Amino acid sequence: MDPYHGVLASARGSGLAAGEYRVEGIPGEARVYWDEHGVPHIVASSDEAGVYALGWVSASLRLFQMDLLRRVGEGRLAELVGSAGLDNDRFIRSIGLHYTIEETWRQIEGRPELSQLRSLLEAYARGVNDYIRYAEAHNLLPIEYRVLGQKPEAWRPEDTIAVAKVITLGLAWNDEDLVLERLVERWGPQIIAYLDIPFWANTTTQARCSEAVPWGNVSGKPNPYDYNSPTAGTPPIPAGAHAAGPAAPEPSGGASGGVLGWLEGLKGLWASLTGGPMLASNNWVVAGNYTASGKPIVANDPHLQLSVPPIWLLVELDTPSFHSMGALFPGTPLVVIGRNRHLAWGFTNVMGDFTDYYRLKWRGDEYYFNGSWRRASVRVEEIRVYDPYTGRYRVEELRVLDTQLGPVLERGGERYAVRWAGLDVSFELEFFVELNNASTVREALEAQRWFHSPIQNFVVADDRGNIAYSPLGGYPRRVNLPVLTTWRGVEIVNRGYIPFNGSAGEGLWRGYLPKERLPILYDPPEPFVATANSKPWSGSCWGLRDSEWVGWHYADRYREERIVEMLGELVESKGRLSVGDIMRVQTDVHDLSVADYLETALLPYAPDTDAARMLRRWIEETGTLMDKERPEPALALAWLYEYHKALWEHLYGSGDDISFLRFHYALSIVRHAAEGDQYALQLIPGGSLEKAARDALARAVDLLRAYYGTSNPEDWVYGRIHYYNPRHPAFRALDYEHVPASGGPYTVNVARPALVDPEEGMPVRAGPSIRQVAPLASADYYISLPGGESGSPFSSHYQDIYLDYWTRGLYIHYTLPAATGQPQLVFTGGG
Repeated sequence: MDPYHGVLASARGSGLAAGEYRVEGIPGEARVYWDEHGVPHIVASSDEAGVYALGWVSASLRLFQMDLLRRVGEGRLAELVGSAGLDNDRFIRSIGLHYTIEETWRQIEGRPELSQLRSLLEAYARGVNDYIRYAEAHNLLPIEYRVLGQKPEAWRPEDTIAVAKVITLGLAWNDEDLVLERLVERWGPQIIAYLDIPFWANTTTQARCSEAVPWGNVSGKPNPYDYNSPTAGTPPIPAGAHAAGPAAPEPSGGASGGVLGWLEGLKGLWASLTGGPMLASNNWVVAGNYTASGKPIVANDPHLQLSVPPIWLLVELDTPSFHSMGALFPGTPLVVIGRNRHLAWGFTNVMGDFTDYYRLKWRGDEYYFNGSWRRASVRVEEIRVYDPYTGRYRVEELRVLDTQLGPVLERGGERYAVRWAGLDVSFELEFFVELNNASTVREALEAQRWFHSPIQNFVVADDRGNIAYSPLGGYPRRVNLPVLTTWRGVEIVNRGYIPFNGSAGEGLWRGYLPKERLPILYDPPEPFVATANSKPWSGSCWGLRDSEWVGWHYADRYREERIVEMLGELVESKGRLSVGDIMRVQTDVHDLSVADYLETALLPYAPDTDAARMLRRWIEETGTLMDKERPEPALALAWLYEYHKALWEHLYGSGDDISFLRFHYALSIVRHAAEGDQYALQLIPGGSLEKAARDALARAVDLLRAYYGTSNPEDWVYGRIHYYNPRHPAFRALDYEHVPASGGPYTVNVARPALVDPEEGMPVRAGPSIRQVAPLASADYYISLPGGESGSPFSSHYQDIYLDYWTRGLYIHYTLPAATGQPQLVFTGGG
């Protein structure tokens, strides 16, 4: 409680920084204007000065979050938070991501074409470090360091690369191969066909090959950057290497014992930051011929974890090379999603397959491959683990094997070599340098030559009226694919669905598909292009069949279908769309998935009860409007959840990994069972569609009675059980306020419950991590954030945008340039 040295001293650092500072070695001057929402607007006379100021300001707002992100990527989380970070560090050290990070920086330093990126990363690191020194000198470190008894260490350019790789990990790493393998072991390989994994027949694709053009034809880059990764795909790991990275600073003293329980929430942090495999995003671009202004409009709402503080930081950066506004990841130096004077852009995840597992024959540390026994290389990783009780460290040694197919992971007592595209050295940060400086769609597409992973559905428009959709990146080219089974006359080929027999050479990567041949849309004839993590393409693009090269991890079709439905209706009824129309689509809370589940698996097989009649009336009257003021969504979602959970437990033998079971997979099984297919009926709990539906309804009613304390369905108001629950990664006391939430699993304004529980209810912990609308006819920009700019719980900007705008479906309106008034923070360079 000491107001200067204790935890409460953090309140002293909760205000927005102000003052004038001289910075030797940084050319020019940077001025920072804080607006009423705590958003920094940086105007600088040089790129280096602007990015230096951004590093300083980002650290002043989000230093602890930045520290967590870099440590996750470098496998050094346990140095900061103790044993709660060990699972993360063991995983990162095993796959060798920290070596990829170090090698990426070495190549950036050595490549003349990346000299601007190098100088920006160095200037950013200088800004972060100058703030750390300032904060330590003025006793302004974030509250989390005080609770842990820790201090931050210096920021390096490699740390920014680490933050970028953490995001890649969350969006492109996938272990669903191992989950599906367990299903195959229980039910045979035909389960893959019954889940409709190879076909995704009942889906809405994002683009048509008939309208596609090759990326190389539009970008003018027939020979894009060629990543120099090994054929078999091994990260640049030196034999016998020990953990890289700077030594941890000495702690300032041990933390209280209660911290240990709170820190358990940090386990699996990298996955929680991005929301896990079932979370996704929406974006779309409307062509100028179909907008009220005559110029395109870009919309984007990436669905990630609702973390405290948010995963994004809002900024405006105005320098000689860049004038962009939008959102970036704390720890990175340029706008990731946003707009500049001439261009606006957004991303959603492609949901492709960029991770493969290989089973090998082992003889001690030797493995059989390509006709002979090979000895795996062995490295020992030293993981430093902090003890919050004593403030001291211990060292844990991790023995890791590396093979020609990749590093080795142990899962379920079995060794797998793993190949992941994110372990390649790549330079996505250079893409953002060029994107922020681009003024046309063609220039933005040209910048994609640097983009490797995580592959994103990129939509972009310029003020000349051009639009494009481009899911460009590193798509693995797999060879020697085995046939798993034949189903109704169709061969089911293992395209990465389950682990390959690595000893037999199955599924090896032979580089990546050539970027210049990959399909994109450029000024297509349709009024709009929308993506929502559905199947990217329909048809065969120059022999590239989507099922053969993209993957199989797509999201269910419902958001894509609803966006296309609403935009299509607006075009038909109005002809030209306004910004307000786009906002209404982005905040829509009709859930087509709930209607499909109810009408396919539940209502046809349920008894004619008051509850069933209530839901039938609701569907007929509202079309499954997931309104927080109504009771029906609570009953519908509880029933759906109980059925889905029971189906998964029957299929998998436990409730683990339930996020694997897409609605699409579940309803594919139900439809086959409804046809009387005997194999499919084995997959239904109890072997009967009627029993499964009735049992799930009974459990749902019991759950709702327990939560609400009443048996009257009219009192089961959705917003009481279904609420936004953004959480701090370590300390529950720092969570944001709970707010009643409309929406559902697949509404456009998505609000998927993290769980359905008689005590906790249906907390929503993931959703739109920003909402952006950017009209290209003007310099206007509309954005909303599920949180606040500051990471300090004592700040008035801790959760203000979350409460005042985001939860209410409102947007902050900016017009570029948005810097106004007098600068509150000035950095003057010394040359």
